[in-house]
Amino acid sequence: MDPKAENEDGMMGGSVMINTIASVLSGLVELLAAPKLCDKSIKGIFSKVDIAGYNYGHKAYQKHHEWHPNRIMVGTETHPTAIYDN
Repeated sequence: MDPKAENEDGMMGGSVMINTIASVLSGLVELLAAPKLCDKSIKGIFSKVDIAGYNYGHKAYQKHHEWHPNRIMVGTETHPTAIYDN
């Protein structure tokens, strides 16, 4: 079955619907991942772990590396349009 195909009733099928919803919500995620805003939230947490997970936080990579040069950062999930830049 083609995951991009519409259902019999003309509605979006599984993958298309999920990707559409994720695209709409990505603007909110981008806002919350602004370097200064998210640094306030995560500074205490990330001081307790060996590796900091930055899923969908690619906008913060460069600034957080400058502010915390010894922090090991990993982003195992990201927006498909940002993969090349990351």
